Amino acid sequence: MENSIRFHGIISRPLYLRAQALHVGHRRLALLLFPAAFAVLIWAGARELPVWAKALTTIIACAFVPLMALFQRWHWQRLYTRTPYLLDPMSGDVSERGLRVESATGNSEVPWERFVKYKMRDDLILLYQGPNIFNVVAREFFASADDWAGAQRIISERAQAGRV
Repeated sequence: MENSIRFHGIISRPLYLRAQALHVGHRRLALLLFPAAFAVLIWAGARELPVWAKALTTIIACAFVPLMALFQRWHWQRLYTRTPYLLDPMSGDVSERGLRVESATGNSEVPWERFVKYKMRDDLILLYQGPNIFNVVAREFFASADDWAGAQRIISERAQAGRV
């Protein structure tokens, strides 16, 4: 008998933002390289600039990091607002064969060997069908903690490419 665990839910705004943050991951830290590189270039390379101009430029470069983080979050929220099907209820199951999802926009059944990688947190799993195409499987979709633990176990055992 095949082990199959049912789920249902919607992609809420907080879930969407968590999924995007997990998808981007540590690449967000690359933003820190900008002010560091800029400061080195200004302080070492622009000897003719006065100190106050170097300091001001460094402060502006450092302000870039939180501004870009805020812009990224704003952009994700805008994408969520402009994607109405995310609020459609969906259901499906995680089984030994793969992931099956049913929603108002269609049905899909993807065998585990078609997923190229997955990312897992305690409350969220992203199953990738390509570099930027992923299915969201979240703790809040499952009826119980046992169902969620079972889904995590199946995914970690069956997803071919392994955890990233």
